[in-house]
Amino acid sequence: MKHNEEFADFLRDHVNLNQGRIEELDQHVKAVTSYLRNNLAGFRRVEYQGSRALGTIIRPVKDRHEFDADLLVIVDKDGNAPKPYSDNLWDTLKDSDRYKEKIELWNRCVKLKYQGQCHLDTVPCVEDDGKQYVCPRNDDDLEEADGTGFRDWFNDQNRITKPESTEGIPRRRSDEGCGVRAWVGEDRMPVKWTMGSVAATPGDVCGPW
Repeated sequence: MKHNEEFADFLRDHVNLNQGRIEELDQHVKAVTSYLRNNLAGFRRVEYQGSRALGTIIRPVKDRHEFDADLLVIVDKDGNAPKPYSDNLWDTLKDSDRYKEKIELWNRCVKLKYQGQCHLDTVPCVEDDGKQYVCPRNDDDLEEADGTGFRDWFNDQNRITKPESTEGIPRRRSDEGCGVRAWVGEDRMPVKWTMGSVAATPGDVCGPW
């Protein structure tokens, strides 16, 4: 297309999150990961999910508005009740002088708010028999999710086309949502948004948290 360069400039200047904010976000994630690794019982690793992992993170409409990112916090599985995993993450962050004034407890995540910058949705997750489960504290059971599978599928499809083809994909947000977007199903395809966003793939079944 003859307007490719103009469109790329538009994405860079008006749609995509600028590099400075991405680096700022990565520093926040690096710091909280280090803290959780040293203090959270059963800590295994963290993984970016959602738009940061997909390369579709967009800048806020106004500079003073916050952007958000989703971080999966994977821990050892110790029982099937979801609430203890959420409580452990909350208690660990609450014990930190650095984080105790920044956190909010949601059903499926602990939200870390960096005032005037961004917020980070930290989502406790366990793995069992090759599957991932998020931990909705208000439910009785763990919930199977496959945000990691969708991330890998999405990025594979993007590599087949062009890396820039997904930059700035619009998202419609729900006030109820927070945390990792999860897709379920044995085919590891994006069949459902379960964290309050709407899937961009035609035919997806969508629902808020």
